[in-house]
Amino acid sequence: MKTEIKNLIETNNYQNFKFNKCPENIAVKELKISSQNVKDVDGIYFVFTNRNENRNVQEHLVFEINNEFYELIYFGIAGGLTSNGKEGDQKLQGRINNVVGSNSIRRAIKWNSTMKDNDFESFTV
Repeated sequence: MKTEIKNLIETNNYQNFKFNKCPENIAVKELKISSQNVKDVDGIYFVFTNRNENRNVQEHLVFEINNEFYELIYFGIAGGLTSNGKEGDQKLQGRINNVVGSNSIRRAIKWNSTMKDNDFESFTV
C-alpha cells in the first residue's frame, strides 16, 4: 500500500494545506480557513504529520515528500459511489470540514485533540 500511496502523491497534481494545533474553541474556524482552497470534488485525502525520530513509528507509515519526512496518520475518501451505486453526497471540502464518528464530533476538534494528545504541532492534509 505504501508504494501505491507514494505513486498517487508523486504522479498527481495535488494540493495540500497545513492545519496547526490551536485552542479548541477556534479549531473549527481554523480548519475552514486552512482548507478554504480545497476543491469540492471526489477524492482521497491523506493526513500527515512531520516525522519525529523519537516516536516509534512503523516504517510503512513514513513517507518522504519534497525532501521532508512525514508520518501518515490517517486517510479518507470523499464522494464516489456507495455500495448500492448511489453517488456520495460529500466531496473533499465537505468531508474535511464535517463530523467524524458516531458521536458526530467535528473533524477539526478531533484532529486538534489528536495533535494535543500525541504532541503533534500540525497536520499536512
